[in-house]
Amino acid sequence: MKEEFRKAKTNHIDGNYEFIIDCGDLYFRKNASFEDDLKYCKSIIELNNPTKIKSIKVLIKYTIPYEQDIDLFKKKNLDNYKQNEDNNFSVLLLEFNQEHKELRLCEEMWFGYEEFNKKIISQLENLKSIYFFGRNFTNQNGDTPFDTEDDEYIRNTLNNPKWADSTFLNPADDKDDFEQLEKLKQLVGDNVEITFETLDEKSEELMIKEGIGKNKKW
Repeated sequence: MKEEFRKAKTNHIDGNYEFIIDCGDLYFRKNASFEDDLKYCKSIIELNNPTKIKSIKVLIKYTIPYEQDIDLFKKKNLDNYKQNEDNNFSVLLLEFNQEHKELRLCEEMWFGYEEFNKKIISQLENLKSIYFFGRNFTNQNGDTPFDTEDDEYIRNTLNNPKWADSTFLNPADDKDDFEQLEKLKQLVGDNVEITFETLDEKSEELMIKEGIGKNKKW
């Protein structure tokens, strides 16, 4: 597949930003990498240089065939297929609006892009909280049919050996994770709460002890 498979749709009206990055079909792409797609997303956002942000949403869209679709491709020797809504998935990277005043930030979008994210955070108007969550592939109904097996399915069944497993914050055992979260807390101050989806017990205890954050209680 040619390299121009990625398509960026951007909207900006009076401090309200939306970035929807279509990264194509994960079966017909050759050796797809989520990290490469993240770098592309970052480059698109940087080109637009969002400031005085009232709201922002960034998500990646993928087309993902199921195993029965793949069986049909092989049987009929197809190099394309009629997609339906069941094959459309998205990964939310970050979201902020004036209704909740909470930045929802995918951990995958944080790792290695801390300075980039802090620049965005510094431009958010009326920020009250930051919530870190893990990467999920959601369908049109908001469901996650692949659950924890999504990376294995994309890597093996869809033949993308470069596709890496999701990574998660582990400040208790990873010094860089801890230092970056400490710097983030120093940036936003005590008036902005930091919460996490699923820190392990050891990491949550450290975050509470250092006055940085805690797991979100629903």
